Amino acid sequence: MAETVFVPVAAAQPSVEELLARLSVVTATVPVPLRNLAYWDTATGSWAVEPGEFRLSMGRSSRDLPITATFRIDSAAEPRSAGC
Repeated sequence: MAETVFVPVAAAQPSVEELLARLSVVTATVPVPLRNLAYWDTATGSWAVEPGEFRLSMGRSSRDLPITATFRIDSAAEPRSAGC
């Protein structure tokens, strides 16, 4: 007679990390407000965003950033919020 073996649900299910490791491509939308890219322009006395390429890195900590995406701002932009 076979014995019944108890398997916890957590052990029977793959973790999120295991599921993501099986995927070759993941698409995500991450909104980045312009004010998060702004600097104080002393020449104009206002917040500004310079055109260029920006890199967004994500991970478990600042020392472990395995996910990276780049995006471009093609022309100088002015953040809508005055209180950056």
